Amino acid sequence: MTNLQHIDPRIPILLPPPDHPTDVCTDGDWLRLEQRLGTRLPDDVKEFNRLYGLGEIGDWMMPLVPRLRRGPDWLEEQCGAAGVVQIVSDGLDPRARPLRAFPMVGGALAWAASNNGDFWVWLTTGEPEEWTVAVIPRHPDSHLNADGTLSWTSIYFYDMGATTYLAELIGGRLTDKFTVGVTATFDLSDFKPWLWREHL
Repeated sequence: MTNLQHIDPRIPILLPPPDHPTDVCTDGDWLRLEQRLGTRLPDDVKEFNRLYGLGEIGDWMMPLVPRLRRGPDWLEEQCGAAGVVQIVSDGLDPRARPLRAFPMVGGALAWAASNNGDFWVWLTTGEPEEWTVAVIPRHPDSHLNADGTLSWTSIYFYDMGATTYLAELIGGRLTDKFTVGVTATFDLSDFKPWLWREHL
């Protein structure tokens, strides 16, 4: 097994890695992505990719990778995430934490997406190892304000990094409304590599 220094040590136990991970990124792949983004990324997601490659957790959640050979890459996914962040941030409940799109200071930078249109983002305040996680569901709850506008009330903030969040999620330790619905629907202890087939 890959020498693990940054990933949450519970991950390989809770989520058995594939024998033959696909689309494992090189250090050069990550460096090129970081140069394009203008920021270094947390080491735990790079380590996760070395262990698991490209694929889905529970046929539902896909940690993003700098997939530069085929299919949409990380930056293309950022376009969708940034649009969602902008819509949601304009209507966030004033009691919630502020949310703004990357590359604004502390902005939300997506690191995973689901096949339902949910996004997991880092809040990029401080050094990458200090970045925390927020979950933006595809259909966040809202309430109607007195002035007729909507405020979103179900953006979930977690004071932990990406792979610690994954360990908490897969281990069933999160109890918010979004997570309870997810764990009742998907088997999050299963990782399926994406197997690409070239057209003849």
